[in-house]
Amino acid sequence: MGTIRLIRSTNSGEVTVFDDAIVFHNAKGHDYTGDKRGGVFEKVYNQFNAYIDHKQDKLIIESGMGMLYGRQFELAENETIEISLNGNEYIVVYVELTINRGSDGYDEESIAIKAQYGSSSYPSIGNTDLVRNRYGSATMELYRVSPKTFGLVRVKNDRRYMYKPGYAEKARMMDANGVINGRKVGNLVFPDKDMVKHTDHAYYADRASALGDTGVGATRNAINDDLYMKNRDSYLVTAREFCLKGDTSTWGKNTTHEVGLTIPSGHVIGAMLYGSAARYNDMPFIVGDPTQFPFTISRAVTNKATVEVTVNKTKATIKLGDTSINGQLYLTLLMLGSV
Repeated sequence: MGTIRLIRSTNSGEVTVFDDAIVFHNAKGHDYTGDKRGGVFEKVYNQFNAYIDHKQDKLIIESGMGMLYGRQFELAENETIEISLNGNEYIVVYVELTINRGSDGYDEESIAIKAQYGSSSYPSIGNTDLVRNRYGSATMELYRVSPKTFGLVRVKNDRRYMYKPGYAEKARMMDANGVINGRKVGNLVFPDKDMVKHTDHAYYADRASALGDTGVGATRNAINDDLYMKNRDSYLVTAREFCLKGDTSTWGKNTTHEVGLTIPSGHVIGAMLYGSAARYNDMPFIVGDPTQFPFTISRAVTNKATVEVTVNKTKATIKLGDTSINGQLYLTLLMLGSV
């Protein structure tokens, strides 16, 4: 028959290292998923920084302080540990914490920085969860070192997980079940890309507020997928520019040229044709309502010289009359909404 006990009660028995480790482990908030089972305290000593001595083929690890399953450890200031890199092997450098039950009933603890070597890949170093289990060996990777490239140079891969001052790890590494203002993170942010999931519209967008009345600008300017603003009963007008001729080569007189296009869906309400050559800079072409494809816009440069552009859904056909073009030529479509 078991008996529940109150830890740290008045005149109670000793508080064990295991008791303290559980408190430290949970206070930091690290859930120790995957291979991130412990951490290095940032800005304490040299943070277990390391460098490779290529001449002696050694990894030199400098001072630092860390924690693994609530057990705090350190390599004192100004001290170093050397790891041999002999042999052309894949090397994992790690901290190993071992806790056993001694013959006298007390826990026996040891900690060391070790290395394991693999001939064809990085070895698996194994681990015991020392929160769920009282005894065993826990590991925390510090570095991986590759074999020599072309027999000459090794590459060091930093595997340290840094504990930042003042950060709770659960807030820093929140998973899909974490909650922000009552909403689960998984409902707000995509798990596999750096973007938030869609929202109907922004309630506090500065640009939207500037366009609408004070205090109601955001809802007043809500925009549907087809660019229709239902609260204003209006569509947005957008513009799409296409390069018909991007270089400075010459298109000769009385020639025809074709350029592939991808016209977005929507109501085309106008078009402009312009170019970088001096005589085209101030020659916009405005058409009334070319909602049906194909449509043609043209311009008489002189009595005989013309530029004519026929546009359909997949291409633009440019016909030159008694004139040539030796600069860029662009087409811009004005569109009302999108369907």
